[in-house]
Amino acid sequence: MKWFLLLPLFFPVIGSATDKLMVEAGELFMWPASQTALFQQSVSITHQGLQINAEQVKLALDEAEEGGLSQVEANGNVMLFRGEDHAQGDRLVYQPQTQQAVLTGNVSLLRAGTTLRGAKLTYSVATGELHLEQGEQQRISAEVVKTE
Repeated sequence: MKWFLLLPLFFPVIGSATDKLMVEAGELFMWPASQTALFQQSVSITHQGLQINAEQVKLALDEAEEGGLSQVEANGNVMLFRGEDHAQGDRLVYQPQTQQAVLTGNVSLLRAGTTLRGAKLTYSVATGELHLEQGEQQRISAEVVKTE
């Protein structure tokens, strides 16, 4: 079921036509007083060319900017897709204003045939720049596949 049709009832405006937020989920909880919404059950979100899939996603509005999205928090089998980059982890926090996504827990990133693994990935959606960190008991690893 697509819940994005219900969002204008809760969120006044979510971006422009080119900046549209689309959400698909099995369940929706809304808290108008705090301007937050919680989507559950195989959630898929598309915003500014970024796609986020997870079991649970919480959206928060930016009260200073009418209809602006201030934060996306995703939990459970999180996958992030942007262009050729495919990342996954246990948890994601995305800040649309800065276009920074932070993935934590069993993180992997597939880019141009190379798979990188670590504990924490900070990813710039705008530039594709990344910072991958090791965990206490996990070193960073890379699996490079030669393509011709």
